[in-house]
Amino acid sequence: MKLRLFAITLSLAASFSVSAFAATGSTSTAVELNPAQLENLETQYLQQGYFPVQAYTFVTPFQVMVQVYNNYARPLLCNGWVQGTTATGFPMQAYFNMAPMYPGQMGYAYVQAPYNAPFVSAWATAYCSPL
Repeated sequence: MKLRLFAITLSLAASFSVSAFAATGSTSTAVELNPAQLENLETQYLQQGYFPVQAYTFVTPFQVMVQVYNNYARPLLCNGWVQGTTATGFPMQAYFNMAPMYPGQMGYAYVQAPYNAPFVSAWATAYCSPL
């Protein structure tokens, strides 16, 4: 069985671009968040029946990759956000919405930095809900 990757890439106001990938036939979206929106996300997810999952973050100077693995026996719908800092001190926050992930599949989100502001650090938070 072949898996196809689909993504929607959006340009953000601070010249960051975000891509969210999942190995399914559905598309994913990603948008930039301001700090006030970010504070309320965790509470909203928990109220809607989402549960926290491990989000692995890999940082290179010009890209942050977030990886979420579905080790549950049911398909999951995962959302989350990435926060980071660039070498110029500019804080970055981006939200991602992954396509449904079936058991044993991985979902990915990529955040790309502009050439003049490489990443120094980043971390991610992800929440999933069974379908």
